[in-house]
Amino acid sequence: MNTALGLVVCGSGYGSVYARITSRLTEDFRLEAILGRGSKRSRALARELAVPFVNNVCDLPATTKVATVALPRDEQKTVIESLLQRDISVLCEYPIGTDLLPLLSRGDTRLMVNPHLFWLPSVQAFLQHFEQTRSTTPLQSIAVVSSERSLSSVLHILNGALGQIELLHSESASASMASAILTTSAIPINLCWSRRGTDSAGLHDSVRAIQITAVFDTGSLMLTSEFGPVLWSTSYGCASAGSVATLNKIHYSGVCTTAEFAKHRALANREALMAIRNISHSNDSLKKSDVQQLQNVIEINDQLRSTGTASKLNVPNVL
Repeated sequence: MNTALGLVVCGSGYGSVYARITSRLTEDFRLEAILGRGSKRSRALARELAVPFVNNVCDLPATTKVATVALPRDEQKTVIESLLQRDISVLCEYPIGTDLLPLLSRGDTRLMVNPHLFWLPSVQAFLQHFEQTRSTTPLQSIAVVSSERSLSSVLHILNGALGQIELLHSESASASMASAILTTSAIPINLCWSRRGTDSAGLHDSVRAIQITAVFDTGSLMLTSEFGPVLWSTSYGCASAGSVATLNKIHYSGVCTTAEFAKHRALANREALMAIRNISHSNDSLKKSDVQQLQNVIEINDQLRSTGTASKLNVPNVL
């Protein structure tokens, strides 16, 4: 029995990544169309993959059950609303605006957002050891360095590990950098992110996509970059007391080549696609906890991206 679900890819920029992945996942998906505004790139992608090009949701086949949406933020809402009205489950790209929050408030929503970095093996290794460490020793604080493009994924990771996040303070440290203090369960989170995007040559700035350090009573756990490694460093107090034999430990060695990392990115996208497939296949909606997590991430991300001149908020005594 063929259980492949009909899928439409909306957008031919990053959408082309989904199109090529799903064209290989023939047991799970059947690519049925490329939806776009009619650009040469969109039409060329449809020809390459031998599927129809459409520019209106109404023209999609009745068999379409899943959609990926990678469109400019100001174009997302109309397309997503039209897809959901057709009972098509949607996997959307960050960033998405707060104007989509009403769609998430519905009890039957089938709208997911791809957290990308969350599914990387390096991040999953960090989260696994984070949970193990937290179960045995108190967490003191978290420090994060990120690119602006990765903010949504960072917030998704933090929310998944710690629960609902609250923004206490944000400010522009310079024209190219901004910082914020967040908290959850009285745990302070110090976040610093680059606002430079790409330079004049089109190259990404020097700030890595993500770096997270979790400080515990007994030491620090660090995800050094999206490539890995994941390291543990014992605190000075434990080391000087001689209570541990190993001061530093590599939990996950990471990847060393762009080819390896490309495979990991493909696996991360596949995990997101399979998650939305499972929702569509079971004719189910998002769990309430997943909806709350997504709402929290969207709201905080919107506040952070709008950070301009220094804006001080009322900060509880958690630091």
